[in-house]
Amino acid sequence: MIVVKPLNIDDSPKYTYRTRVAKIKISSSVSIETPIRAITNSEMNAKKTIPTPVEINAEIGGVILKFTDKRTRNIKDFISKNKKFNDIKKVVISHLVTMQYFNLRYVLLQPTSSALNYLHTSDSILEKFIRLQCILQKDIEEYNLNIITIPWLNLPIEKFKQVHKKYVESNPNKTIMPVIDPGCDENLLNDILEYVISCEDNDTLNLIGILYKSFRNYRVSYDTIWNSLYDKNIGIVMLDVKRSLSSLYNVSGVHYGEFVVGDILSSYVGVGGPIQKTVNPKPIGQELKLFRKRLLDVTSLSNEIISNPKWVDDIILETNEKSIKNPLLNYQEAEHDKNKKQYFMQY
Repeated sequence: MIVVKPLNIDDSPKYTYRTRVAKIKISSSVSIETPIRAITNSEMNAKKTIPTPVEINAEIGGVILKFTDKRTRNIKDFISKNKKFNDIKKVVISHLVTMQYFNLRYVLLQPTSSALNYLHTSDSILEKFIRLQCILQKDIEEYNLNIITIPWLNLPIEKFKQVHKKYVESNPNKTIMPVIDPGCDENLLNDILEYVISCEDNDTLNLIGILYKSFRNYRVSYDTIWNSLYDKNIGIVMLDVKRSLSSLYNVSGVHYGEFVVGDILSSYVGVGGPIQKTVNPKPIGQELKLFRKRLLDVTSLSNEIISNPKWVDDIILETNEKSIKNPLLNYQEAEHDKNKKQYFMQY
């Protein structure tokens, strides 16, 4: 079982926030210190398209797939058709294989809001999804999943407790990680947090997942979550954080999140499926986004070129990728070349 212990909590009166360093013990010989970033399946997909032997060195990997009520990953098909269930399982396995050397791995099968509406059309439909998504995770135990997740399903508190206890009973040797949405009703959030804290002493809930909602718009909820859990032996996994927070001067969402809530943080993963065509696409220089370590923000390539005469050298220095010099110098060729544009956008 995974064990979480806060090592250092910064609760200085100088600041209005609390940050902490926590130790996550995965086995007798492996531990991870937080805050730390989890690598997602979309980032591993991007790595596959980059012609470089450099490996992604990461401790934690999260496979996140989202169900919709549309054609792409249709939730009705998942719970009613063998082929669709097996297709999803194959996708999950393929991602886990790329993360096989990570010390900690989890799979989240999260319904979008429209898919949630469908699930709540009847109790039998909801129960079937709860059952099947758990079965899928149990079916792939051979890929060394450390964690079994319970997606956010907007359940009333008694049902939330019931589902969690059922997962604990059916997965006695796994860490169970329920996911909550800070955008849910405030009373429900308080009830869930009270239950989460009550599980701390009996070792049935060591990790909690948080679905990202705007830090600015849900400040009260985040404060409630962090104030409830910052000194507890419960790890907080922040999921789907936006890479760039435009309302906060384009600061990096993952880095900003460390000062709001979270021990493990991961970037946004889209639904997937066909790329939608836009009527008036932006120039490639505006579409390409760069994370700048020196400023902890995300900016467009066009802005970087305008403001930084040494932009090529600085990007190579930050990425430690000399092989991208020529593509950077000729990035405009990707404007009308689908393959080159895909290379840049996923990098």
